Amino acid sequence: MKRARYSSLKTFAILIVIFLIALLLRLYNINWDNGFYLNPDERFLAMVASGLRLPQSLGEYFNQSTSQLNPYNTGNSFFVYGHFPLTLAKVLAVLFGFDEYGRFFRLARPLSAVADASVILALYFFARRLFRQIKQAKTVAMLSALVYAMLVFPIQQAHFFTTDSLVNAFFVWSLCFALYSPQGTRYLVFSAVFYGLGQASKISMVYSLPLILGVITLNNYRRLSQLLGYFVCFGIISYLTLRVSDPYIFKSANFLDPRLAKLFLDNLAQLRSYSVGTAFPPSVQWQNTGFFFALKNLFFFGTGGLFYILAVFGYLYSLKKRLSLGFLLLLGVWVVGFYSYLSLQLAKTMRYYIFLYPFVALYAGLALSLLKKFPRVSLFLLAIVWTAGFMRVYNLPHSRIQATDWINQTVAPQSTIVWEYWDDPLPLYQQLGRNLHLLTINFYEPDTEKKWRLIAKKLQFADYLVLSSNRQSGSIGKAPDLYPLGAKYYQLLQQEKLGFKEVATFAVYPGIELGKLRVEFADQWAEEAFTVYDHPLVRIYRRTPRYSRQRFLKSLGVN
Repeated sequence: MKRARYSSLKTFAILIVIFLIALLLRLYNINWDNGFYLNPDERFLAMVASGLRLPQSLGEYFNQSTSQLNPYNTGNSFFVYGHFPLTLAKVLAVLFGFDEYGRFFRLARPLSAVADASVILALYFFARRLFRQIKQAKTVAMLSALVYAMLVFPIQQAHFFTTDSLVNAFFVWSLCFALYSPQGTRYLVFSAVFYGLGQASKISMVYSLPLILGVITLNNYRRLSQLLGYFVCFGIISYLTLRVSDPYIFKSANFLDPRLAKLFLDNLAQLRSYSVGTAFPPSVQWQNTGFFFALKNLFFFGTGGLFYILAVFGYLYSLKKRLSLGFLLLLGVWVVGFYSYLSLQLAKTMRYYIFLYPFVALYAGLALSLLKKFPRVSLFLLAIVWTAGFMRVYNLPHSRIQATDWINQTVAPQSTIVWEYWDDPLPLYQQLGRNLHLLTINFYEPDTEKKWRLIAKKLQFADYLVLSSNRQSGSIGKAPDLYPLGAKYYQLLQQEKLGFKEVATFAVYPGIELGKLRVEFADQWAEEAFTVYDHPLVRIYRRTPRYSRQRFLKSLGVN
């Protein structure tokens, strides 16, 4: 009895240590951008939150047309995020005194970090149940939790207040409780509640529904009447949870009326239009990307490669040993369907695939458990080299802040700086008396000769040209079919053949520093969103006497 109690306490202590390590990694330098909100999605949410007001009663809260907690009533005609994360962050911000734009992130980002760290606990209990038929189930569960704690992409997302970390946490908790549903109806209720909260956080939670219902079916298929009852119960509870946590997507406050609000449906239609062609300029980045674009980014950047390889090995081992075969096959079908559907769309950003990372951790943990202690530790340490390297991003000043300091110290007062529209202008702030003039150019406009004649005219007034990330150079430069002149422009600019000379470059790359030894990994070939928020490449060009509008246009082949 004492030995069992000691073992339980030891397990609990180790799990808490893993949780705290994960939380520390996710909270490390939470003010990584000095409060400038350099993630545009987070910036938008903070701006919306600053205009919200808490309702005075439940009646006001559920009144879609008057509630000041509804973004649609505070001047935001376009809002497609789930309302629950924003509502939760707003309530906490008011309670703890962070309810202003400049301070909101100090509470909101830790909310993302805590939510993502909680995945570790859910994953532990999920693995204990899933692999209960093997002796090392506890070891698998612990290693799975440890692997997830070290995965780079969840760590990065937890540094932003967006909906992705929260919806992923609700997904894993819902799936975990679904697995435990044969042990009691209360687990099904919890699963439905977390699913509803996930749906209230981001509409993409619906992708997880087949997997969650599939797990419930696998555990209860022998009792058909009970299974049908479970489905009805799950549907009712998740719907009620959604109604309570996100009432503003519905047409009315009547819980018996499930119709969605017209404005919300119009917003979704507008969002879908952004994934077709180049109607939404930033979508140019996904032109000419293939089916395996997301897999490449998940492998190299999201997991660092080795954890992914271990996960594949763990999955194949499970298949060979028929460990939880029903779940294995269900998961395989769901992953293939989920990945294929997303990868056949235009937009393939890494955060859309965040649901896959818990399973990478799950089966990588299984693979590590099969090894003896020394190779297990060695492989794990080798795998987290990428994690340690990536944390360097948050250990150094942000590249845009470094560039801002350089501009304020170097660029003469009254100078004109040209910056690229759809990106962040630099400097982020000006020192007193600098009076720098910022002039914007939209390089995403259709690639006509008229556009480039106008650009050439604007550039003759520029003292400096600032590329605050590779957002446009990396996307336009890779779409010569859409932007033949644009692609040529960035190529010639880099070669300094357009009358502009590169005078400063600022980059914070993942890397390892041991004394005088420094190894950096230039990851600018990753998907755009992986770098442009927390460690973009900033390049500053100065106009030289060689610049002339005629020579500039001639270099591009424009009459």
